[in-house]
Amino acid sequence: MEKFDHDQFVLDDEQAATQSPQSHLLIDDYCNNSTIHGVKYLASRKNTRNERIFWLLALIISSVLFIFLFSKVWTRYGDGPIAIEISPYQKPIWDIPFPAITICTETKSKASEFKFSEVYGRLSNGKQPFTNVTPEELNSIRAMAQVCDSHLTTGYEFNQNTTSEDIFQNLEDVAPTMSDVLFFCKKRNNPTNCDSYFSEVWTEDGKCFTYNIVNSTTLYTTAVTSDLPPIAHNNSDDHWDIETGYNEKATNDILSYPYRAHSGGSRGAFIVLLNLNSSDFDHLCRGPIVGFKVTMHRPDEVPFVSKEWFRVPMDQETYVSITPKVTLTADSVKSYSVKSRQCYFGYERQLKYFKTYTQRNCEMECVSDFIIKKCGCTRFSMPRTNSIPICGASMIQCYHKAEDELLRNNIRDSLIRSESENSNCNCLPVCTSIKYETEISHSDFDFKSLFVSYGTSTDEFKDIKMARITFAFKDSYFNPMIRKELYSFTEAIALSGGLMALFFGASLLSLLEIIFYFTLRLWSVLKK
Repeated sequence: MEKFDHDQFVLDDEQAATQSPQSHLLIDDYCNNSTIHGVKYLASRKNTRNERIFWLLALIISSVLFIFLFSKVWTRYGDGPIAIEISPYQKPIWDIPFPAITICTETKSKASEFKFSEVYGRLSNGKQPFTNVTPEELNSIRAMAQVCDSHLTTGYEFNQNTTSEDIFQNLEDVAPTMSDVLFFCKKRNNPTNCDSYFSEVWTEDGKCFTYNIVNSTTLYTTAVTSDLPPIAHNNSDDHWDIETGYNEKATNDILSYPYRAHSGGSRGAFIVLLNLNSSDFDHLCRGPIVGFKVTMHRPDEVPFVSKEWFRVPMDQETYVSITPKVTLTADSVKSYSVKSRQCYFGYERQLKYFKTYTQRNCEMECVSDFIIKKCGCTRFSMPRTNSIPICGASMIQCYHKAEDELLRNNIRDSLIRSESENSNCNCLPVCTSIKYETEISHSDFDFKSLFVSYGTSTDEFKDIKMARITFAFKDSYFNPMIRKELYSFTEAIALSGGLMALFFGASLLSLLEIIFYFTLRLWSVLKK
C-alpha cells in the first residue's frame, strides 16, 4: 500500500485554494479568522474529513439548541413579561384602610310591620288578578319579591314590568332598622353607638349597613340617578386614594377616614354586637335560615353581596381574622400593554357609574348594563341613569336569567380565550389593589348568662337573639405583592447573548464580523 503523505495533502489543498474563485477565498478567510468557536476547524484544510464532519455536527447541534432556547426566551418575553412576586419588605397595616364591612340581615321584613308568610299564603291561595290582598299589601309583596328567594315569584303575574323609586320606601317600611340590628360597637376597646360608624346601603339583598365606606359623592359619577338613596355620613373621605395611599392630612391625623387599624390582633379589633327579635323571623322569604350575611370590600367599592360573603349565625361569636392581600405595580410595568400586564391603572379605564375603577365596581356596572340590554330595566339596587327604569316584580325572572347568561358568556369567552372586549365585561384587576382574605372561627355566645352574671334582668331580652362579630387584622405587618417585569428587554438581550456565548463562544461583535465579511469585505473583493 502506498504511504499517505500528509504534507503533500496539505500542499495540494493550498494549491487548490489559490485556484478557487475569489468568493471561496473570502469564505476561507472568514472561517480561518472567525471568532465563532468551531468554524475554523470546519474550514481548515489541515484537518481530515472525519475531523471536519465532527465539527460540522457539533455546530449543527449547537445551532439547533441555540435556536430552540432563543425562541423560548423571546416567546416568554412577548407572551408574559410580567410576574407577581412577594416583596421582602414589610409594610404596617396602618398604611392601608380597614376593610369596609357590609352587614345584611336575612330577616327582610319584621313580622310586626308586615307578615310576609301570611300575605304570601293568601296570595298563593287566591286567583289572579289578586283580590284577596289590599293594594298596600300588594305593593309590599311586589317589593319584597325582589329581595326574597326568586322561586317564590314563579308562576305569578304581578303586572309590574317596571316600578318607581317608591320601592325603596316600601322595603324601608317593613325592614329592620339600624337600631333594630346594630346593638353595640366597640373600636379599639372603646364602646360606642354603632350609628356613628355605619351607613345604610342598598344592595341586591335589600337594606344593609356598611362600616368604613366612602359617601355617594365620592363613589358615584354624576351620571347616576339621584333617585338612588345616598350613602351618607359626616366623615371627610378625601384622605386616602388607592394609588397614593393616605395623604399628608391623614399623616397628621391617624383617626382620619377611611378608618385604619393601629395594630393587629384584639388591640386593633372592631367588634359589632348584632341582635334580632325572634318574633320577627320569617322562614319563607329567605328559607329556614336566620342570621346575617357579611361581605368585606375596599372603602371605595360598592358591596356586591352575591359575589362574596360569609354567614354569621345567631347565638354565635364569629371571629374574623383578616390578612390583607395588597398588590403594587412597579413603574416600569406602565409601558406594557394592558394585555401583557393583565391589569388597569386607575386612569386607564373610566367607568360610567363609578368614579374609581375597581374590578368589583366594573363587574357591578357590567351586570347592570347587561340586564338593561336584556330586560329594558335594571335591578333596584344597581346604579343607573335617570332614563333607565327599575325592574318591577314581573321582571325578576328576566334579570336573573340575564345574570346567568352573562356568567355563561364570561366562562365561555375565558375558555376560548376570546380577546373581544364586547364579548365579556373585561373587568381586569386594578394594578394597585387591596383584597381582604379571612379566616373565620365560631364559638357559642351566651349573652343571657352574661347579663345574669352582672345581675341584670333578662326579661326584656326574652325574644332577643344575638350574635357578635370581631374583625381584626391577623398581624400588624404584611408583605405586599409586587407586579414587576419578569425580565426586561435588556435582560432578554442579555439572556440571548449568554446563549450565544454558551453554544458558539460568540458575542455581538461576532455578528458584526459576519456582516463585515459579507458586505464590506465582499464588496472590496468583487471590486478587485
